[in-house]
Amino acid sequence: MIAIIATLIGLLLPAVQSAREAARGSQCKNNLKQWGLSMHNHLSAKKYFPLGMRGSPARTFIIECWPYMENKALSDAYDMATAWQTGSNANLVKESAPMYRCPSDTNAGGAGMYMNRDGVQRARCNYVANAGRWTESSLAPLRTNWDPDTAKRRSLYAGMFLGGHKMSNGSITPKPFTPSNVSDGLSKTLCVSEVLMPENGSDAATFDSRADAFDTKGERWSLHTTNGPNTSVKDRPEYCGPQAHRPEINMPCEQNASGNFIQHAARSRHAGAVQALLGDGAVRGVADNVDLAVWQALGSSGAGDTTGDY
Repeated sequence: MIAIIATLIGLLLPAVQSAREAARGSQCKNNLKQWGLSMHNHLSAKKYFPLGMRGSPARTFIIECWPYMENKALSDAYDMATAWQTGSNANLVKESAPMYRCPSDTNAGGAGMYMNRDGVQRARCNYVANAGRWTESSLAPLRTNWDPDTAKRRSLYAGMFLGGHKMSNGSITPKPFTPSNVSDGLSKTLCVSEVLMPENGSDAATFDSRADAFDTKGERWSLHTTNGPNTSVKDRPEYCGPQAHRPEINMPCEQNASGNFIQHAARSRHAGAVQALLGDGAVRGVADNVDLAVWQALGSSGAGDTTGDY
């Protein structure tokens, strides 16, 4: 009898686990749909999409989306005239919301769901904006002359949240952008996808700047399509402490070095795929083995490339 019960448990357990992951995957997709809805509500209200980040006063797309999602109370309390980490604003960014977290990411419920650094605690976010291959484009021989060919570099490499911004001598100044700036088409351009939270990521040994999406520094609000989803290639975040490199949990990294470029790949705990929000608000899974050229075409916003089937 005991053997029969053990056999039944062995048969049922994978099915139960599969059903639970399916539910978590559905919640993750719903989170992304809510991010997409908030961005399009922003577009309807202000006639442009939320900026990925702005430098003065410093804040990222998360705060820009607050009034158009379930966090309106936070938005009402937030002082838009000051930076995200200043004064009473610092008390608002430390509140973690379900829409920040993919339920499949086991670290999203532990210490890693918060970043504690520079005297400010803030929530991390599994969902970050698409910057395409822009950081990569600053390297020779990929880059063309800074001026006047910056427009060419932008069209080839910039993602949805950089494609419409003002450029001068290779630097980007964020400015409002509209669907017309996404010439590849919203349905063919990646808007937001997933990254993973570290287990801790705030102390000296595990310090990890990934998923620290409230901070405007170090491309932390964004991901890049240089490499494919859930790649084994090491991320190059602004900070990767000596114990932050964790390839066994799909979080390989090495700290970005001078002369190189910051790189955050899309990563998830979903089996064989990441969830992706497209510019038109549609959400779909993208397999880890997607053709890299297709993934990079999704990442660009104005290169004129085609995504094909994926």
